[in-house]
Amino acid sequence: MTERRALVKETMDYIDSNLKATLSIKRIAAEVKSDPADIDRAFRQVTGKTIKRYIDEKCKEKLDKWLMAGTYKGYEIGAQLGFGSDQAFYRWVKRVYNISFRKLKRLQSADG
Repeated sequence: MTERRALVKETMDYIDSNLKATLSIKRIAAEVKSDPADIDRAFRQVTGKTIKRYIDEKCKEKLDKWLMAGTYKGYEIGAQLGFGSDQAFYRWVKRVYNISFRKLKRLQSADG
């Protein structure tokens, strides 16, 4: 495994173990003991996506799972994903899904 791939794997492992939508590249870099620009560049070259996009995808997976289970309310999911406020969580949902949380929840319950 090349050094770049090892760095990306370590980065992904850290993100997966500490998943919060608010994770910053600076914090990740400090944890994996590397320069933020180096991590960002290596991550994009190896995965074809940005770290932010990877974090969003992982948060979407968790959100979808929790919505399918039907046991959490929106504000609870937002808190679990590390958002500082309900509004920040609902804005994030709108940005990544391009629909409101209410519509997303309705769609998920119709699919489930």
